[in-house]
Amino acid sequence: MILSRSLVGVVAAIITQWVCWRRDVLPGLWSFSWPEARKLVAFGFPIALSTVSVGIYHRIDQVMLHNMAGDRALGPYVIAVQLIELISALPVALMSSLFPILSCSASDEPRFTHYLSTSYRLLLLVVFALCAVMTPIAAPMIQLLYGKAFSATPPLLIVLIWSEVPVFFGVVISSAMVARGLQRYLPLSTVVGAITNILLNLALIPRYGALGSSWATVLSYCLASMLMFLCFPATRRLCWTGFRFVLPLFVCALVISVGTNALPWAFWWKLAVAGISFPAAAWMIGMLRSKEIERTISLLRGGFQSA
Repeated sequence: MILSRSLVGVVAAIITQWVCWRRDVLPGLWSFSWPEARKLVAFGFPIALSTVSVGIYHRIDQVMLHNMAGDRALGPYVIAVQLIELISALPVALMSSLFPILSCSASDEPRFTHYLSTSYRLLLLVVFALCAVMTPIAAPMIQLLYGKAFSATPPLLIVLIWSEVPVFFGVVISSAMVARGLQRYLPLSTVVGAITNILLNLALIPRYGALGSSWATVLSYCLASMLMFLCFPATRRLCWTGFRFVLPLFVCALVISVGTNALPWAFWWKLAVAGISFPAAAWMIGMLRSKEIERTISLLRGGFQSA
């Protein structure tokens, strides 16, 4: 897999260079610059090391669960992880579009803070909404997609969905750190997260099985993607900007999730209650704004009319 992906990368680079030359996107003669090459390697190495660490602790839990609890515990857990990873693509897609804006405004503090706050608020609104509605839909969704054989998956999914909060948070703050030239702090947090994930799995899997591994994932992700950045003065302000949105949205999502779980209703009524309650609560605390609701309704109407 490593060799095939490397080959695909090389082929893609060659095609990109050829298209640029053919269309005069990069005119003039080329020359290799050792100072620029050293600068790119120095700036890029922390990001590469961080990516490797993230890859380790995003997968090591499954390896440890298989070795310590067996196939029967691993199967339902893998299903939950695969569904959660589909959600993880959303913040990456959004921040890849917003990252150039953050980079261009890095030296303009008010503008940078505005874009950073907006990124945090919108992404955290989405992920906490998912946390709020996952409780009522987890069991019927798994039964519909995978059948009754995976009845152990819904409780794991309800816990693992909360690990997406630090994932969404981490995508925003890591983009902001790279835009500010602070990427040297990224490996510190991810290495600590990987070590914490391993230690928590060693402690929790023997007693709680897959559920223990789920909680180990949530706790280690929170440490690596959120709490660690409070330890460094250079990144503390970037982190606190996001925490202003995390705390009130967390309370809303947690109350709705626990409340809907306690209702003796069919899942579609629970889903309706959660789907209405969270936006209403977010609007009341100022996290969801009237202009954004009006714009969303306008876009939906335009889409239905064009269809």
